[in-house]
Amino acid sequence: MNDNCVCCGDLLPEGRMVCPTCERHAVRGIDKKSAICTYLKEHHTGKGRAIHSRDLQRLFSIDGRNLRRKISSLRQDGYPICSDESGYYYADNQKEINNTVYRLNGLVTKVSNARTGLFFASVFPASVNVEITVLVDGGAANGNS
Repeated sequence: MNDNCVCCGDLLPEGRMVCPTCERHAVRGIDKKSAICTYLKEHHTGKGRAIHSRDLQRLFSIDGRNLRRKISSLRQDGYPICSDESGYYYADNQKEINNTVYRLNGLVTKVSNARTGLFFASVFPASVNVEITVLVDGGAANGNS
């Protein structure tokens, strides 16, 4: 089965979304970001058609961190890119967007709680036991003078 490059439209062998020419000639950064958005909109609209992040990484020849950055940037630009345990997808309705926003709010809360915990964390022990001996009347510590 052949498919078309999401950037230039050239025919591709199965399993690829970006042709070698686009890959070599600056289909990086914003262009690859746009290609991911187009691909999700055309092939993965709606929660039922979600694609796992590993598959997107393979199709667009990027690592997980870069994929998450591109997805985050698309969301910041106002594109309704949603995600859940089944993968990424282009929203088909407002409920899908709301569910993703709710899930992201939970992640923000967890990060905030971790930050707060670190703010109060210390590499020093919470308490230190110190033993003090006071010598009185010429050095007799036992009280017998």
